[in-house]
Amino acid sequence: MFKLVKEVGTFVCFLFLFTGCSGGSGSVPLISTTPTITGFALTHGPIGSTVTITGTNFSATPSDNTVVFNGAAAVVTSSTSTQIIVTVPSSATTGPITVTVGGGALSATTTTNFTVLPLIGGSVQGNNLLLSGVTLLLPDYFTTPTGITTDGINFYVADSSSGIITMVSIANGVITPLVGPGTFTTPTGITTDGTNLYVADSGNGSISKVLIANGTVTPLVSAGTFTNSIGITTDGTNIYVASTKAGVISKVLIASGVITSLVSAGTFTTPTGITADGTNLYVTDSATGVISKVLIASGAVTPLVSAGTFTTPTGITTDGTNLYVTDVSTGSISTVLIVNGTVTSLVSAGVFFTPTGITTDGTFLYVSDSVIGTTCRIQ
Repeated sequence: MFKLVKEVGTFVCFLFLFTGCSGGSGSVPLISTTPTITGFALTHGPIGSTVTITGTNFSATPSDNTVVFNGAAAVVTSSTSTQIIVTVPSSATTGPITVTVGGGALSATTTTNFTVLPLIGGSVQGNNLLLSGVTLLLPDYFTTPTGITTDGINFYVADSSSGIITMVSIANGVITPLVGPGTFTTPTGITTDGTNLYVADSGNGSISKVLIANGTVTPLVSAGTFTNSIGITTDGTNIYVASTKAGVISKVLIASGVITSLVSAGTFTTPTGITADGTNLYVTDSATGVISKVLIASGAVTPLVSAGTFTTPTGITTDGTNLYVTDVSTGSISTVLIVNGTVTSLVSAGVFFTPTGITTDGTFLYVSDSVIGTTCRIQ
């Protein structure tokens, strides 16, 4: 390789001297090593997700490739001459992807944008899901998987019988226990902001924070504060808790643990599932079958789906356009259009035994079936 470069360098120098002396003009045809991008997958995803870029003339040395998501530099984890695998950086915004090879001026930019999806309410939102079927992911691994949430990279399961909090890689299904038995009594609700998990323990009425990086548990709200808290969600600043027995919705400031009542007793009978889109909360009432919208700014409650449509609605999540609701009595899952409350069957009755928790990574839905101990993907 060194000899080839040296010979090419000598030839170019000789040509320069020759044409300079003669006063003529000439050019040396160069072999193009400009990279090209032929595609990338995923086309959308949250911060921290893995994107595979395909093309030509990339460097097989990862550090020789610079990849930028709409101006934000990404970490290249591996590369070949035709493929680069990168992680979406924390400062990325929706826009094109640019690949530069060798630190020089040779670069390529996608003609279509990569869409960065926000993580809100313990789910990835901003992409209208296109779903067609159910896939069994982890048969019989859990004892009683109740709550489920995701950051788009992993999904996290609260097992209310064993007390274990588990992390499952979406990419390869690798299972990692984050919190072992003994820390929680009956962990039921779970949500995430991407850095921490927030776990509602219905057994003792507490809320705890779990650092995803190492599983460290920090109490946020002491035991006895809430009554049978099952539903929990977050907008990144506050946690919102549905207390099923008390029938109230509470707001907990993450920074300090200060609790404020958002919806007082009497509005809901048995609020069970709760999710957020940054502006509103959406709540399932498992006793009345009603699905309601709660304006976070004021606590104003608006029914979206009246009684009679659902039997025992429990879990709820959103992609920002639709709500996805589990019914533990019928074993079904339905879609609710947020703009007008229209309900459409997604998974018919009997497919699930007791679908309790539900979340989305922006592409698929993930469901925990608490009685038979499974988790499933709807894709």
